[in-house]
Amino acid sequence: MFGFVDEITLNIYQWMRWIIQRNSPITEVENKLTREVVTMTRTTVRTMKTYMRFTAAKVDQTIEGEMGESFALMYDGWTCHSLHLLGIFAVYVVNECETSGSCHSPRRMMAKQLVLTLSTWNRF
Repeated sequence: MFGFVDEITLNIYQWMRWIIQRNSPITEVENKLTREVVTMTRTTVRTMKTYMRFTAAKVDQTIEGEMGESFALMYDGWTCHSLHLLGIFAVYVVNECETSGSCHSPRRMMAKQLVLTLSTWNRF
């Protein structure tokens, strides 16, 4: 697939992609029927949880490193029968001062406007 990724990493990536894109439970990796139709090497739920935690930690580190001080939080909630879900999204600009040469670029101003808009909505 990539040419420079080892087989174990590629296999884990393919299983993660399989689970996430199909919105399947993590137990899908141990399902007998799934194992019959996929070409990936067998794995276990425990292995998948380990790699998913590792991936989430790396994504957290990346976001923490590039987020900076100016960001907005957006909240979204929805229900499905008795299941209640809450989504929290962070909106931020990456390296805007270095890429545009100015910290007063249109995207930065839009991010500030979004913060103002969200703070206005929170009053209602």
